[in-house]
Amino acid sequence: MYGGVTGLSTVTPTIFTSIFVASTGSLQKHLHELKIFFILISLFFYLLFPYFATLSPLVSPITYK
Repeated sequence: MYGGVTGLSTVTPTIFTSIFVASTGSLQKHLHELKIFFILISLFFYLLFPYFATLSPLVSPITYK
């Protein structure tokens, strides 16, 4: 369970950042915004993962049937 969670939390911000960097172009110019973006993403995961953890017992019987 937690292995998947940590994998997701490391992969997803990377995907978001690459999209973010690609859309902005210059990384050096937008370094401050990037830091704020990272903080927001990690906060988002920190708040949502306990919620998904409580949902998984309800979802797993449906998915694995």
